[in-house]
Amino acid sequence: MSKADFKILFVDDDISYARVWIERAYDDYGIELDHYEDWESAVTHFKGNPEDYQAMIIDAKGKRTHDDSSEKMSHIIYALREIKEMEGHGIYIPYVINTGYIEDSVIESIEEVKIFSKGKEDEMFSYLIEVMKSLPEEKVRKKHEDTLSIFNEDYLPINLRNTMISLLMFAENPTWRDVPEDLFNPLRKVMEAMFHKLIDSRCIDENCLSDKKINMGACIKYLNGETARNGTKTFTGSRVTPPHIHHSLSYIYDMTGTFSHEYLHGNDVSHYSLQSVVSALCEVLFWYRNFMESNDKNRT
Repeated sequence: MSKADFKILFVDDDISYARVWIERAYDDYGIELDHYEDWESAVTHFKGNPEDYQAMIIDAKGKRTHDDSSEKMSHIIYALREIKEMEGHGIYIPYVINTGYIEDSVIESIEEVKIFSKGKEDEMFSYLIEVMKSLPEEKVRKKHEDTLSIFNEDYLPINLRNTMISLLMFAENPTWRDVPEDLFNPLRKVMEAMFHKLIDSRCIDENCLSDKKINMGACIKYLNGETARNGTKTFTGSRVTPPHIHHSLSYIYDMTGTFSHEYLHGNDVSHYSLQSVVSALCEVLFWYRNFMESNDKNRT
């Protein structure tokens, strides 16, 4: 028996129904359904093995625990609440509701959840396949919502948001031998865009620019209150970066300036070094947003 393309946690107390779709999902879609009759058993197993699954299918009216004597609609409310709690702990998985009670008032009150009525399983599996194919990116989007929210008209160009997503995807799912050779160029673009905004906001001296190009070393020194140099010009900075941010900026600058040419040929280099640079950038962006928000408030 060949391995399925995807594995889905399937919660439904109707055993006969489940058996039919366990077979059909594998034969027709290459999906393995791991079936549980009650939510508590399913979620307990999932929490111990979250990386085994790419999605969940949850019956709306079901059994919350194995000992429940009958199915109840409150089952889905409890399940959705627990899924949200898991997301708060960094565990993200796409899920759908599969139900024969599509007109029920409980179902009608649920928003922002994809719901399929029983009888439309083909439509449901087609939808899930598309979602699961994009799962790595979706996980990154949810996990790093705070970081990605910085990319807007006020703080960083929105077109760099996808650049940041690509960097985070590599950091979350590194394939060491498939590291993109230009990994550090997009990372530097994000940094340069941040410095441009700080110059526009008069938080960095415009002398850090040469022909509209950012001198990253000068910007970092300026923000740390040091004497910065750009060509023949020297000027004194104004310290606004806390020590850990200054060290993160310096680390990113050093690594992206020298390491980018070494990692392709270095046997002593691992993906952890590359991940650490992306993590340092996230820390810098977290500071940057708070700094810009505070700066905006002081102006008003």
